[in-house]
Amino acid sequence: MRQDRMASAERPKIAKTVVRTFVYLAIAAGVLVIAVVTERGDRRTFRDEQRDAVRARLHDTAADLSADLTEKLLLARGLASVVPIKPDLNQAEFSRLAEEMMQNDAAVVNIAAHRNYTIEYVHPFVENAHVIGTDLREVPAQIEAARKARRTQMPVVDGPVELLQGQPGLIIREPIFVHDGSPGDSPFWGLISVVVDVEKLFEQAEGRMRDAGLEFAARELPAEGTGTSVFRGRAEVFEQDPVVGETKLPQGQWQFAAVPVGGWATHVPGVWQTRGFFATLGIAALLLAWYLFRLQTARQMAHTQLTSAVEVMADGFVIYDEDDRLVTCNQKYKEIYDKSAPAMVPGESFENILRYGLRHGQYAEAEGREEEWLAERLHEHRKANSTVEQKLGDGRWLRILERKTPEGGRVGIRIDITEQVQSRERAERAERRLKDAIEALPAGFWWFDADDRLVMVNGTGRAQLSKVAHLAHPGARYADIVREGVRTGQYADIEGREEEWISGTLDLRKQDASVRDLKLGNGRWLRAYDQRTSDGGLVGFRIDITQSKRYEELLKNSNAELTAALAAREAAEKRFEDLSDIATEWFWEQDADLRFCYFSKGFQRSTGIDPDDLLGRRRTDFSAHDDLSARQDDMAVLLEKLEAREPFDNLIYQADNVRGTQMWVRTSGRPIFDANGQFKGYRGVAADVTPLYEALQQAQQANRAKTEFLNVISHELRTPLTVILGYNAFLANPTVLPAVQTVRAQMAEAGDAQADACEAAIVEIQGYACKIKDSGEQLMHLIEDVLDVARIEARTIRIEPDRVAAAQTAQRVASQLQGLAAEKALELRVEVDDFDVYCDDRRLEQVFMNLLNNAIKFTENGWVRIKAERQGPDVVFHVEDTGEGIPDDQLDRIFEQFSQVDSSSTRNTGGVGLGLTITKSLVELQGGWIRATNRTGGGSVFTFALPAWDESRSQGTAPTTRSA
Repeated sequence: MRQDRMASAERPKIAKTVVRTFVYLAIAAGVLVIAVVTERGDRRTFRDEQRDAVRARLHDTAADLSADLTEKLLLARGLASVVPIKPDLNQAEFSRLAEEMMQNDAAVVNIAAHRNYTIEYVHPFVENAHVIGTDLREVPAQIEAARKARRTQMPVVDGPVELLQGQPGLIIREPIFVHDGSPGDSPFWGLISVVVDVEKLFEQAEGRMRDAGLEFAARELPAEGTGTSVFRGRAEVFEQDPVVGETKLPQGQWQFAAVPVGGWATHVPGVWQTRGFFATLGIAALLLAWYLFRLQTARQMAHTQLTSAVEVMADGFVIYDEDDRLVTCNQKYKEIYDKSAPAMVPGESFENILRYGLRHGQYAEAEGREEEWLAERLHEHRKANSTVEQKLGDGRWLRILERKTPEGGRVGIRIDITEQVQSRERAERAERRLKDAIEALPAGFWWFDADDRLVMVNGTGRAQLSKVAHLAHPGARYADIVREGVRTGQYADIEGREEEWISGTLDLRKQDASVRDLKLGNGRWLRAYDQRTSDGGLVGFRIDITQSKRYEELLKNSNAELTAALAAREAAEKRFEDLSDIATEWFWEQDADLRFCYFSKGFQRSTGIDPDDLLGRRRTDFSAHDDLSARQDDMAVLLEKLEAREPFDNLIYQADNVRGTQMWVRTSGRPIFDANGQFKGYRGVAADVTPLYEALQQAQQANRAKTEFLNVISHELRTPLTVILGYNAFLANPTVLPAVQTVRAQMAEAGDAQADACEAAIVEIQGYACKIKDSGEQLMHLIEDVLDVARIEARTIRIEPDRVAAAQTAQRVASQLQGLAAEKALELRVEVDDFDVYCDDRRLEQVFMNLLNNAIKFTENGWVRIKAERQGPDVVFHVEDTGEGIPDDQLDRIFEQFSQVDSSSTRNTGGVGLGLTITKSLVELQGGWIRATNRTGGGSVFTFALPAWDESRSQGTAPTTRSA
């Protein structure tokens, strides 16, 4: 069987050898026959020999010129491929790319980039800086070729023409189109122009022709086939029965002519010379045949390499011919359209393949409208100039990119964008939920952009300002809404000063934050809160405070009753005057209606409040809270005691409406009864403890503000950092990008030097990408630490305890850090028996990771070790190292936030001092404890304990925090 396979593999090689041998024999025989025949007509034969020699020389010259021109075209195309990837490159970047691609090509005068038709970048810059800003539309000799390149979307070789530098030259124009993701044709960005020195381009070719005794001329044959122009040599050469050759250009072609200097010779040499000539001709023919066979072999190898490259693409790739029939596709394309794959055979039409897929449920979005969907898809396919998103039957989404080939066929790429579509849908759902939440607010919500134009308003906002609701649509100007409200009487108490009120309202918009009360024409009151956003916009809330305003009026009306109560003050005040003069607290008295009727002098001395302002008022008048259950003080207990006529001691409550600010009061009191047991009121003592409570509230507010800041800033950092790391993956492996693959293929065709330079550039990019990845991941770990601290302080971190095999978790973490330890030649040991602990496995892994990472970081030689032992109901872990240890004065504060052993260590080892803080919190949240000590002989030991697992834990008993 093996011999049969070897024989089958050898048959094509044997056949090729036979064919080539036959061709060589045929050439030799043919030359011999011609030599015998032509001896009878030496003159005709001699002339034919001259023409063959000239033709061979001209063929080589044309091939060399074509190769040189192709290098320049590849140079232009290479630069043009960079612009879509980085359309905002600057002059320095352009010069660097141009210098690398020119590779000291003496024939290239300069390279320029035109945005639209205006020169924006040029290299070399110093010698050509004066052409920057030149618009080709103002250069009649050059604009037509530039427009032709844009119109045909193909490169154009223009010239020779008069250059902007004042010398003649050739200009290669490569058009650039940048796809911006929108439907339709890709927008025209501009051109890459490569200016070639005509003299240097033709210098070597013409030298070889002169050495051969030939006169050379060249002229341009336009693609339309009308008109010619001789741009090299004498025009008379084309009139001397010359040997001609042609070189195709992207649009048009050049024709070359050659004749012997002095014209065609008429002298016929001797017969031996004739025979020698035919011998030489035969050898040349054999060499030419050998060369052609070699070109054929190279072409077959190139085709095989291209097929292999297409096959390994990460995306689906397909080619259809000008009749819309399948030419080839890679395996990924068939995997994407797995249900249509049986129909994907070369020669099958695109429409038939679609119909096959429709019959087999390939396209989910076509269900119920197959013919309509088919017509739409065929229409987009024929246009081949747009980007289409397509949903498959298995739920995947594809982005379809199709373009026409110069021959009229179609080239398509299928990119799986399922994850992107799902992310977009999640974002849309989140936006809808946000809008629903804003719409459900009981307060009016107004959002204006940086130009003070309305972005969003909820239904409550429209209802509150109903007279301007018809203007409350996106894009409306705030000033217009305000003026309409004034015109329609939306606002009250501004008659006669409308413009002044409008001016003041608009001036408030210039502030970053403002609060004011608005009285409406319908008698209601709104409190307006406006806050500047980070993008310069303004978010406002409108809260209805009508009820509060009414309470304010009621308080004013009760002044008469309070004045009457003041008359009884003097009699009661005398009773405690002596005691109040020496007391640091104050004494108070209430009547049978529980209205204050007396305050000692110590009240005003302690609080700075005139007692006359409070006489005649009840304690409930000092509270803005109607719901006693929502209060955070002892007011409910105090009121119960008062209603029950019972004594009370050291109760603390908040008096909201006493002196315009919060006031906290500690009080004790006893009920007063007359001889008949009739209740007459209360007497008691009280003290102002506001400073203590304010300090407590300020500390709590500062902690909440810090937590909120950490949450917000960490989220704002992590979102763009995730995007950076995602796109950096393309830089780390740029060879998956189609543009890079195209450049590599073109560089490979251009030669080994260009290919090596391309590979070197890719390696350099990958090096930079690795550095970006390392720094990005380090920053992401820091952000996660900050988020963990914020979650711990906000008590939102999730702990899900369960049965955890401590040895497996410790070994898993040690395996992850083995490479880091090896870099410092440290021995990393795990000496943990099969203990089961009751904790959150992920949080235990985080504790091990933080402690081991710290130990490795601060240990330069020796070892790092994890040990475990059972101590009563706990499993106690020890993380030991042979490092520098911890100063004794730092042991008590090592677990505090941002705590570092010293600044030198911070610079040498990195970190911000959050790891141990998080570790301590995670251990305590799981019912454990942790402490740090120093080892005898050097190094440190971090010891922590967690509850051991027992069967009672399966009932879900929550862990409790304990001390070491």
